Amino acid sequence: MIPSAFERWAARLFAVLLVVIVAATLVTLAGGGDLPPGARLVALGSVPIDAAVLLIAMNGLAGARPWARPLALAILWILVLAGIVRFVAALGTGLFFPLEAIAAAFVLRTAGSGGRRPRTTGRDRWIVVPLASLYLLASFWPVVTTALLRPGASPFAVSAEAIDLDVAIDCSDATGAAGVRVTIGWAWREQDLLPGSTDGLLLNWGPAGDGEAPYYDHEASVGPPGVWDGLGSPATTLRQPIEQSMRYGRTTTFGIDVAGHGQADGQLDIVLRPGGSRPHGSVQVLAIYAHLDRWARYSDPASCAW
Repeated sequence: MIPSAFERWAARLFAVLLVVIVAATLVTLAGGGDLPPGARLVALGSVPIDAAVLLIAMNGLAGARPWARPLALAILWILVLAGIVRFVAALGTGLFFPLEAIAAAFVLRTAGSGGRRPRTTGRDRWIVVPLASLYLLASFWPVVTTALLRPGASPFAVSAEAIDLDVAIDCSDATGAAGVRVTIGWAWREQDLLPGSTDGLLLNWGPAGDGEAPYYDHEASVGPPGVWDGLGSPATTLRQPIEQSMRYGRTTTFGIDVAGHGQADGQLDIVLRPGGSRPHGSVQVLAIYAHLDRWARYSDPASCAW
């Protein structure tokens, strides 16, 4: 049986998509040697599904199998739908041209061409429906996996009890040049099955009693790899409730690169510098570890007076 224009164009488009998938996979692997498991799952998880379904469809079209045409139609409509969804999702964030969807729409215009078509049977549906469902999953794989990995929604996240958080304070030279030294230490008992992106660490401090906070400026020593001064975007949904529940007047924040370094144990030393001459005073400190936007773990407060 001579293939119709639809079948020829569909096979060509599937071949191009297969080449693009392979090329994109090679580029991702070449440039992402340290890609964390979660990011690798999002980036590459759909590749074997995509490739397998496209190869099966191409083979079916070449052999004029009765299930090949319905499968090709399903793949093309999925491409159009996925392109529309991605285009709408990109509105307001930048330009996105759904080239795959445009090409699929062009091929669908030729679906009415050709002479006799092989008759499909109920048994053919057992081939078309599972394969089309797999391709639908692959097309929306980033959306599905991102939803699973999204902080707060992930079923793979550990609880706040999985981390030990301690804060220690040294006021032996509080009125001198050394100031008040605060050490924050954290250690994980369990790890997320699929890691997230960035955690946040906060230090909250103020006077032990009523009155003005005796120390204002802070200076952080070099912390463990992946820790930087300034929280930035992590724990965005936790920021407001955390800030509202702060016990003391001043706060400094740090970001922790979980994606690049994993859920690693760490320690951070911070020096609180006096804002003026204070022969007598007191200070209380509290550390808070924010695990993405899932939860926040509070340390026991520490204090000292001089």
